[in-house]
Amino acid sequence: MERWERIAQRVETATTPVRQITKGEIAQQLKISRPALSRRLHGKVGWEYDELEKLAHIFGTTVNELVGENGDAA
Repeated sequence: MERWERIAQRVETATTPVRQITKGEIAQQLKISRPALSRRLHGKVGWEYDELEKLAHIFGTTVNELVGENGDAA
């Protein structure tokens, strides 16, 4: 599984109705547009490291765990 796919999977899980966070809210917190977030989640555009740091903060995790570099699937 590609890194962007792990990140996309994490965002999809976090945006379920139970979690009560939308992709629009994530985009707003990252200070990018909703279409820009979509391009990143589909692997069309790479992530900037500062965006990954903010995304990890939103999910209460580390960048390494977010992208699955600790041997864990994010």
